Amino acid sequence: MFHASFDDSSEAGLTQRQRVARETARTIPRVMGTLAAGFRESGEGIHPSQLRMLMMMHGGAMSPSDLAERMEVSLPTISKSLTGLERRGWVERTADVTDRRRVQLDLTGEGRTKMCESFDAGIAQLETALSAASDEELERIEVGLRSLTAVFARSMPEHSHRERPCRRAEKGSDQSR
Repeated sequence: MFHASFDDSSEAGLTQRQRVARETARTIPRVMGTLAAGFRESGEGIHPSQLRMLMMMHGGAMSPSDLAERMEVSLPTISKSLTGLERRGWVERTADVTDRRRVQLDLTGEGRTKMCESFDAGIAQLETALSAASDEELERIEVGLRSLTAVFARSMPEHSHRERPCRRAEKGSDQSR
């Protein structure tokens, strides 16, 4: 995993936008590493990119090219990953109802279950990491993350997920902090 090391003195003279961009670049890999550790602990060795594919398909069927575009990877890369997901029985390919020459990808019931189990395990890992935060820190983190999400939704709407995955995980989590 990449962990950037920056000298704080190098931030003198930077704009607030530049400082926030740097702090985000330092923080996101740590958060993703913690989340990925939870995915690994959920069993069957699901890779974070595979989970991301499952999460994107959670909102409904899509074509391989649409999935590749949303994930910002090549079609051959998607095809290779899909083969593994299909072999596990988590994804199925079906003919497009409007154009039989095209293929649609969709999650199987087992794929939805695996996605939710992995997502839940990742969230549990993040909750454990966040247990070191005070209630005040958690409040500030939550407000900041909601703001960051809103900014990215406005600046890059094509990357917004169609649906939040595994709402049951959100409902079942500890709301009291």
